[in-house]
Amino acid sequence: SNPGKIKFTPGGVGRNIAQNLALLGNKAWLLSAVGSDFYGQSLLTQTNQSGVYVDKCLIVPGENTSSYLSLLDNTGEMLVAINDMNISNAIT
Repeated sequence: SNPGKIKFTPGGVGRNIAQNLALLGNKAWLLSAVGSDFYGQSLLTQTNQSGVYVDKCLIVPGENTSSYLSLLDNTGEMLVAINDMNISNAIT
């Protein structure tokens, strides 16, 4: 393995828009699916703490929460990125 820094931040276009609407004083709900994993619980908690209602989110047992990982070089340029968005198929 190689030493480096790892940063986890909640995101997703819909979540980011909902958070900004809530921070502007509007009521906002997130309609999405998350896995029953650490990242899903963390995403729901942090999003709710920003004022977004998350009670309509679907928690899918045994599935991974969507994630995106990019590896950057020492200047901040992206070298490679991968994503796992399979849980999106649970939304119908």
